[in-house]
Amino acid sequence: MIYAHVRWVLFFVFITFLGACGGGGVTEPPQGNIGGSVTPEPTATPNVPSPGEFSVEQTRYAATFSEYENSYVTWDISGGVSRADEGLFIFADLSQSILLESAEVTFNEEALTGTLVITSVESNTLLPGTYYETITINACTTPDCHRHYTGSPLDVDMLVSVLPNTNADLNCIADVGVVFQECVPSPWLGVAAWEMSADGNFVQIKHMDGNKPDRLINWDVIASDDPERGNVLDITYNQLPGNGSLRFPAEYNALQGMPVANMSAFALGTIEFDIRVLDWGQATDLKAHVECFWPCVSQNIELNVPVINEWQHISLSLSELEEGGLNLVTVSTGLLIEPTWDAMAGLHYQLDNVRWLPGPALPLSSLHASDMKPEIQGTPAPEFQFVGIAAYVTPGWNSAADTISLFYTLEEPVDFSSRIGMNLTVQIPQNTVGSGVKALLFVRDNQGREARGLSTSLGDFAGKWLELTLRNYTLDADESFDVTRISFLGVRLFHDSEPVDPGSDTFQFNDITFRRY
Repeated sequence: MIYAHVRWVLFFVFITFLGACGGGGVTEPPQGNIGGSVTPEPTATPNVPSPGEFSVEQTRYAATFSEYENSYVTWDISGGVSRADEGLFIFADLSQSILLESAEVTFNEEALTGTLVITSVESNTLLPGTYYETITINACTTPDCHRHYTGSPLDVDMLVSVLPNTNADLNCIADVGVVFQECVPSPWLGVAAWEMSADGNFVQIKHMDGNKPDRLINWDVIASDDPERGNVLDITYNQLPGNGSLRFPAEYNALQGMPVANMSAFALGTIEFDIRVLDWGQATDLKAHVECFWPCVSQNIELNVPVINEWQHISLSLSELEEGGLNLVTVSTGLLIEPTWDAMAGLHYQLDNVRWLPGPALPLSSLHASDMKPEIQGTPAPEFQFVGIAAYVTPGWNSAADTISLFYTLEEPVDFSSRIGMNLTVQIPQNTVGSGVKALLFVRDNQGREARGLSTSLGDFAGKWLELTLRNYTLDADESFDVTRISFLGVRLFHDSEPVDPGSDTFQFNDITFRRY
């Protein structure tokens, strides 16, 4: 018997019956119990509600996964009855669920508190899409569930979204940097939304549903009333309580192991787009920002949209976004637009020509390693071959004091102060495993003063290709080094241990390339 005014305890009884069908329960279920649920037997006794009232604190739960993940989520469902002096038995049917894997209870007998913990299936068992399910919880005074508490049966909604790894629109071909222009091309996943309920439970979900009336945000690609524009993205906020933002998420990047795009080539550039507000609804402003895999995010920038029903051109400075926290190497959202918080219902706007534009042209194109010259310190006996675009170096180490460099002389000094990164790929021989061989990139100004990048232990990458990089020219620089007058650039091999392997295998160096960072 459970006494009056007991709260939270209901799920202690629930798990007893649920477990009986799942293998390991101690109470045999009544006749008709199938798959963890109770089907009440026919009875002539009317279903007279108990004076007690059954309720749960929350009736909606949601989760978002990405296709590349192998994960699951647990939901804590808390509730109780106002009076339980006639006994309390709880039943729920999970047998037909494709979203829910199991349920168990945590119970504090002394405090008479309890929480039902429902665990979802692993996300890799679900195809990309949005899934809706409702589970029904019955609170009854007897095991045969002939008499319900007021409020029983009670439905709890489950919503799960699985975002795909790749863009499904294989026919969308666009210039590099385009996010939306008639359609959404790779490396962007498509159009998506993030939404959060405004009922105090803060239920959140990301989805790509587009047109569903029970979603806060709807969108569609439609023909513009301006024939010169072609198709535009039409976005509406339904008359629903909640907050949310429209976004263009990145595809899954296998090299980085997460859904991000490396947009460092656009450093010092801009994000450009056209926007037209057709109806402000409850909103009074729009803000935009870019995400770089949460919690990495730029600051919000308010958009200047002074006139309704007219297209406005927006330009966002990537330098300003970086100053506000953006990392261009791990951009997870190409653009995100968010209306006034807690006042989004009724908003209607359109987007067109969303694109990233690069900054000033690089002062250098790629340089061939085969055009570099050797420079030796110490007593090594290296062998060099310059074939095609590549340079081949067999070190012939003699002591730990040996260094072997390849360098390129520029025709005119070049200013590297505007965030120009230098990169060089090298194939590392297998016999480098366990050795003390290291490599770094360097530059020299027109007076011969040098700046060196971070060194890399090549033994960790034996038998592989590796990209060496140099970004921060002030990290390890000679006194008075002038980054605005770069005249030499190169790569250096050196050794930091004794005895020295003479290095019978050969390193292959390919092109030197440059990019913004």
